[in-house]
Amino acid sequence: MDYKTALNQLTFSNNGFGVLKFFIGAYDFVKFEPVGKNHSIRFKFEIGGKKNSNYCRLIYDYARDLYNMEFKLLNDDKETEKTKLFEGLFFDQLKEFFETYTGLYLSFN
Repeated sequence: MDYKTALNQLTFSNNGFGVLKFFIGAYDFVKFEPVGKNHSIRFKFEIGGKKNSNYCRLIYDYARDLYNMEFKLLNDDKETEKTKLFEGLFFDQLKEFFETYTGLYLSFN
């Protein structure tokens, strides 16, 4: 599992980068070096929807074949105390959790 696959699974598309940029204004994508076979990628996005976050990190847990999704609200690149972590998500739950938590949509349907 790599970072491109994670973004594609988040958006249910074959172009996760493009979808995230188009729908939520995502930017500053950073791929973290794998720890063992665990991969992760984070991105920032424009605050909108519920205004509770502007940062998302997807962490793939290879041993469990599940994802963890972390949200933060950053101000001037400084972390605030508001952090939410969802653990043990299947790939087909990522989009639903993202949209429900942020109030931002990743597709027209």
